[in-house]
Amino acid sequence: MPRDVSSLGKLKTLSLFIVGIGKGYGIEELKDLNLLGDDEEHQHYQPDDLCNNFLSEIEISHCHSLTSLPAFRGLNAMTYLKIEECRSLQSLPDGIQYLPALRTLTIGGFSRDLVSFPFPEASGSDGEQYFVSLRELKICGWPTLRDVLPEQLQLISSLQCFTITGFPCLLSLPEWFGVFSSLQTLDIYNCQELKYLPSAEQMLRLTSLKKLNIRYCPLLQKRCRNEELHKIAHLPQGFSPLSLSSRFFLS
Repeated sequence: MPRDVSSLGKLKTLSLFIVGIGKGYGIEELKDLNLLGDDEEHQHYQPDDLCNNFLSEIEISHCHSLTSLPAFRGLNAMTYLKIEECRSLQSLPDGIQYLPALRTLTIGGFSRDLVSFPFPEASGSDGEQYFVSLRELKICGWPTLRDVLPEQLQLISSLQCFTITGFPCLLSLPEWFGVFSSLQTLDIYNCQELKYLPSAEQMLRLTSLKKLNIRYCPLLQKRCRNEELHKIAHLPQGFSPLSLSSRFFLS
């Protein structure tokens, strides 16, 4: 991104903003943009209206000095959000769970002082729906994480693509995984202690699942050749281990 985006007084459209390090690259640059839009009506919007109606994508990545973010409530056009590898970040911005158009979310790689994942709580006011449009979610752990997957995930039953990576203490996928009846692709990477899929009964509830990728999870990969195999035998094209790459995936 160019430096000092807020100084671009004639800017008409901004669909993607990537937060950088240093003065002039922060997310606060967005608050001074007030001329977005191609018609006279749009040119009179105030900064809050700008956020409501135009910005559709934000990426915040590898900002290691970033400790907090402002509230994201009101970004009604936001469809894509990535907040990843910000190693001083203690929490997620308020309101991302109620962005009505958000379809794709990547989060994780936060402060090493955290032992639990700060996944957004479902505590909105009347009329606010929890991740109502979310279809693709990637959740990334970090070395000091001691918790299992956040319980709030089971409230997002509309997920179609789900990626889990880097959870060092995850031993098994939870039994509530069966709520993901719309899930088509499940990717699980770099979970060294993971050994168990959900029960066969819960795996059968994943009626839309077409592709299962498991990589760099040596204990589960080994079990999926034997003890866990019956849980995935019903998937469309069966089980195909790729021993040379130390991974397997079903497709």
